Amino acid sequence: MAITTFAQLKTAAANWLLRSDLDTTDDSRIEEFIALAEAGFNRRLRTREQYTRSTASSSSQFVGLPSDLLELVNVQINTSPPKRLIQATPSIADDIRTARSDTTGVPVYFAIAGKSLELVPTPSSSTELELMYYQAIPALTSSATTNWLLTSHPDLYLYGTLVSAEGFLMNDARMPFWKTQVEQGLEEVRVADERAQSFGDMPTMMPATRLDYGQWK
Repeated sequence: MAITTFAQLKTAAANWLLRSDLDTTDDSRIEEFIALAEAGFNRRLRTREQYTRSTASSSSQFVGLPSDLLELVNVQINTSPPKRLIQATPSIADDIRTARSDTTGVPVYFAIAGKSLELVPTPSSSTELELMYYQAIPALTSSATTNWLLTSHPDLYLYGTLVSAEGFLMNDARMPFWKTQVEQGLEEVRVADERAQSFGDMPTMMPATRLDYGQWK
């Protein structure tokens, strides 16, 4: 059976688990296993399929971060020309703000403060920010029935789901094999992603400072 949708993944997991107490007419337990697998994937996977961009306009010191953000790659303000912001820790951002004579202006620095982005100095007018970041894997649900990871790596999704059932299954002899398959799958995804983003042995000129001018909006 092909595994291309949420329903097919649940059916496959039920077939592999071979547990009569997991009634396939009420598969909420299997849905929990899938959600736990996704949480593990989000902690470890950082691939090009997860790259995304988000823009927001703000004239405030703090801007809320996207809810699906896993890890920031680049923060810029879309002035002319665009300008990449320099990251600082919250304590250093406070020191910079205290040392500056101007409390508002064109932002130069940013700091991550909880679920917000702090801009230093505070924008003196509405400023468009553009974030490039790694996006969380879109969760599978009855209405969102597939995503890029399930399409490209259904085996990883299945084995991850089975491993997430360990606390429920207790001493299942198959667990070491499933865990090995998950670890191998994650490493293969990482290597494949590196190869897809490389140019073989061709030398490549890299800028000293990475700038993102937003041509792909």
